[in-house]
Amino acid sequence: MRRILVIVILACISFVANAEQITYSQVANAASIKDFKKMKITSYEASNGEVFSVGGVVTLGPAFSAEVLINVTNPDALTAEIMKIYVGNSKKQGLQVGMQLRLRIGKLPVPLNFPSIEEAIFNGDIVSEVGAVASVESANTVPVDTAFGMSQHTLSNGTNLVVGTTEIEILHTAAKSYQFLPCDTSLGGTVAKLVAIEVTTKGRKEIVELSLQTIIGTRIVVKDADAAIELGEIYIVQ
Repeated sequence: MRRILVIVILACISFVANAEQITYSQVANAASIKDFKKMKITSYEASNGEVFSVGGVVTLGPAFSAEVLINVTNPDALTAEIMKIYVGNSKKQGLQVGMQLRLRIGKLPVPLNFPSIEEAIFNGDIVSEVGAVASVESANTVPVDTAFGMSQHTLSNGTNLVVGTTEIEILHTAAKSYQFLPCDTSLGGTVAKLVAIEVTTKGRKEIVELSLQTIIGTRIVVKDADAAIELGEIYIVQ
């Protein structure tokens, strides 16, 4: 009996020792995914300082709600429980921290998976209580033709964008939906602050993706800033 009790105590101690919080910088600078294989990850501190914990709740953002969920009365208020936090490895982006969620629509439990918490915040798939995320290249990140988390950028028309300073207005439109903004057209007239910039290139074309945040915390993603300006979907206020 005493032997069994000792085994149980040692097992509990081992579990507690392996139950850890990991951080963005820790993952970004890790040598290998093997560093996390034996960990029981209980929480993750993102690059913006926000902590996500197993058993906690996240709010699904308007970008996710608009693109994935159908026939939901109030998609902006959807929340999901964090079931698991894990470290994955992508050939394109290196080590990324993801999370498995459980969403309830009525009585129906719906499993969700975000392979990158950082990208989910940037894209507006989940709502951050803190703000924009940043990106730091790790040693195991394969170089790609992209700049993620830039602090400023100049558009092809000469307009200079500065994260945290530039304000962008979502313009009114007679169309039922925007082409480059996955958000409701009722947001026309809303002015939001620029919180993140991502620049990618396809051939010779440069695509500037913007992440905006309204005064009430709603995250809006502009998938192509130049095209959205040309179509009159957004206007750079300052």
